[in-house]
Amino acid sequence: MKYALFMFLLAVSLSARSVAALDLDQAPVEIMEYQPDVVMVLRARMGYALDLELQDREQVVNIAAGNIALLNLGVEGNHVFIKPKRPGVATNLMILTDKRLYRFKYLVESEKSISDQQPVYSVVFRFQSPVIPVESPLSANPEPALNTNYWYCGSASLKPLETFDDGVRTYLRFPKDVELPVPYSVEEDGEERLVNMHVTGDWIVVHQTLQRMLLRRGAQRGCVQNRPGILSNNFKIARVSGDQP
Repeated sequence: MKYALFMFLLAVSLSARSVAALDLDQAPVEIMEYQPDVVMVLRARMGYALDLELQDREQVVNIAAGNIALLNLGVEGNHVFIKPKRPGVATNLMILTDKRLYRFKYLVESEKSISDQQPVYSVVFRFQSPVIPVESPLSANPEPALNTNYWYCGSASLKPLETFDDGVRTYLRFPKDVELPVPYSVEEDGEERLVNMHVTGDWIVVHQTLQRMLLRRGAQRGCVQNRPGILSNNFKIARVSGDQP
């Protein structure tokens, strides 16, 4: 009886030491350079949550994925927590914040591909230059030649308060304290593609000019068109800004 009790206490002691060693020495953190024009790869394992640490004070606006039902997601401050619900998950993942857009390829490693290396617990992002928020996206160039001839259709809750372009970028202003939509370009064949953009206060700044743009927020969608025209017979067209012609 005494021998059995001794062996039990020894096993508990060894287990506690093992856990302590894992916490202190074997919890890897990956440093990832943020690249706005590159799809970054996240590799995960079943039973493990991954913590994405964004820039200090960066706030998440929206998260989208090709199959978001296969992921458990949580947000707290500038941390995004991701845990797969089943093996073999392979999907794209986008995280829109008040400063930038992150694009990922999220892969859950199979049993055959798992090595003896400990899984990554946290990904900390590094940035080449800090993002400096400004009151207006045009404050550096206060008098550019602006094109304000934009029309809108779709969900009224997604309609921008103001839309224009300066020949290089497109600017969309939304009401304060609302969840911003995610903009997509609409190609000639109808295919939708995420666009390069950043967020400054209440503005979404798209890094190009587009003839047609789609706004999505959950099941809601809206259409923005550069110059008058009919986007869909199912929607009434209205100008985003300026008077009707």
